[in-house]
Amino acid sequence: MESSTQAGGFPEVELAHLRVPARRSLIPGIALFVREVAVAQGYSEAEASGLELGTEELCSNVVAHAYEGDETARYEVTLVLETDTFVVAIEDQGVPFDPKKMTGTGKLGMTLARAFADDVRFLYRGRRGKRVELRKQRVFAALPEPAGEEDKPEPVPAEEQLTVRLMTPEDAPELTRCVWRVFGYSYPNDDLYEPERLAERLRTGVWQCAVAVRESGEILGHISLVFSAPGDRVPESDNAIVAPHARGHRLLERMKTFLAEHGKTAGLAGIFSEAVTAHAISQKTNVRMGAVETGLLFGYLPKSLVFKGIDVPERVREAARVGAMIYYLPVTAGAKRRIYAPALHERILREIFARVKLEREIVTTAGDAPGGLPEFTVKEETDWGIGTIEAHVYGAEWAAHLRAHVEELCRRGMAFIALNLPLAEAYTPQASAEAEALGFFFCGVVPEKLASGDVLRLQYWNGFAVAADSVETASEWGAKVLEYVAGEKGGRRQEAGAKNGRG
Repeated sequence: MESSTQAGGFPEVELAHLRVPARRSLIPGIALFVREVAVAQGYSEAEASGLELGTEELCSNVVAHAYEGDETARYEVTLVLETDTFVVAIEDQGVPFDPKKMTGTGKLGMTLARAFADDVRFLYRGRRGKRVELRKQRVFAALPEPAGEEDKPEPVPAEEQLTVRLMTPEDAPELTRCVWRVFGYSYPNDDLYEPERLAERLRTGVWQCAVAVRESGEILGHISLVFSAPGDRVPESDNAIVAPHARGHRLLERMKTFLAEHGKTAGLAGIFSEAVTAHAISQKTNVRMGAVETGLLFGYLPKSLVFKGIDVPERVREAARVGAMIYYLPVTAGAKRRIYAPALHERILREIFARVKLEREIVTTAGDAPGGLPEFTVKEETDWGIGTIEAHVYGAEWAAHLRAHVEELCRRGMAFIALNLPLAEAYTPQASAEAEALGFFFCGVVPEKLASGDVLRLQYWNGFAVAADSVETASEWGAKVLEYVAGEKGGRRQEAGAKNGRG
């Protein structure tokens, strides 16, 4: 795109901001106000009523527990419209989050609030207090399911000339048809079935996409670059799709090459992607382009994901969940950095960074944890059964806070939990050891993902198991990554645990 994500992307409109005393008598009025604002923004009566009830539960939780009965204290309620999502954000600077009491405090209220939203996010910000976000996406109309023989096109001839270009908002309806031909309605991402929502993501720059198009206008393939925030220099290459009747034209490779060239112009550092391991097709595309396996999300995706026209081995079909290999494709030269890494994983990390041609000075001795309280962001993707915990600041009782968040995500039904740790922070070797003592195991790295540099990723399984032979790989190095990650889950880290941590 001509414009970057900093120019007009990620619009956020503050609709209202309330600073209210922590009195129970005020809660119904606040909740009713939220309802009326949601209706004014085009949400249905049922959706607005759900937001009203969810707000009431969250405010009740603050009044009951945050200020220990002090009715003169105040908390804040902010209503925000983010692209296509209505957000009710409730912030307080009351009693700090106590991981030992999390299992009992507000559990029912949080469960009820979760029932009225598409997502509930928790931001634990140390001395700045706590923030809970109740998030509700606007419902857009999905295209009806294609039906009839006329919707089963003939294979695209080998000699046909196909164009790869940037996607426009006007392409959205046609792309939804391509998605259906690949996945039916099994793909757990509503963005790709609702043209209006998809068009909005393109207009705001949250997504920048490449499409492969026939002269007739039919879209045969798609890849999106998904930016997590303004200024994100390592977007995720996601939603890679090629229609069954267009396979054999190397469209994935052509689209990804197109986006890499586009990324150079936009000043990106690199592109990371998560290629499914149910088959090796998209992995082979990454390898041919020069992308490097930097980790494996082992048991990452639900097995309900359907792949039309792809022969998936029986051992893969029978697995509890589907894996995804992490790839990193450098776009521009990276900076030399010092990172603080677990001694247990030093060897594999050195090889990963050497393969992506990034110079790293690796320190394995952990520094002391900062004072104060830790800061986290906790997210849920309920359709996928995935929870994500991002550590922003380490602090007192870091491991106890982490344990509480893991237990809460497990109670809410998240099967797979990812933990992201900043490798630029000196405490990360010890934090990684503490996380692994809770049951996390090595996943990999995403280079240059943060302003400070690289992310170390660990992973956690909640009540399922996946065999290593259910993972298809596309290269000798990919097979070594699988062997290493499977070995970590298999208990190798306990044998070598004494080498980890403070060194």
